[in-house]
Amino acid sequence: DRFTAGQAGRDLHLIADHELGHVLCETGMPWHLIKKKDWKNICECYADAYATIRHFQTYGRDSPLPAQWSEYRTARAMAGDAGHWTSQAIEEVIKLNKQGAIENLTPHECRDLAVEIAQRTALTPDQIHHIKKHLDANWLDDASIKNAACLPQACGYIVKATKSPIVHELLE
Repeated sequence: DRFTAGQAGRDLHLIADHELGHVLCETGMPWHLIKKKDWKNICECYADAYATIRHFQTYGRDSPLPAQWSEYRTARAMAGDAGHWTSQAIEEVIKLNKQGAIENLTPHECRDLAVEIAQRTALTPDQIHHIKKHLDANWLDDASIKNAACLPQACGYIVKATKSPIVHELLE
């Protein structure tokens, strides 16, 4: 039961809705309109926007899980996984949730809203390249001194969009 599943159940449902979002993305995304976006990133933004909408609809407006998911996605981007940087999409859903704008959406409206959010928030291939150019999965290991000097430049897109106090604290 989605309403009594506890934290582990809520986590699994968010992931399941994310994966369902990938299926819906393949059939519902107007690909001819989004040629300037990174394909992987727009699919991830769509899946996370869709999953976050469904999560709030199921578990209520006060759930902390989407904010935690957004911070996780930002941390992954800082570790070099720019294609999965979807915090901007998740944060947009969080904002709409606070305004009470998503709780009564139909399934089709959820899908359409996720498309709109993904189109607005997905990164371009140039932005993905810029982040990857300065960060890689090993920046905390062997080349930490070299890459740490590039961190503020590489995270420019991330820092501007995220509201995560953890990210801002790490970069101070």
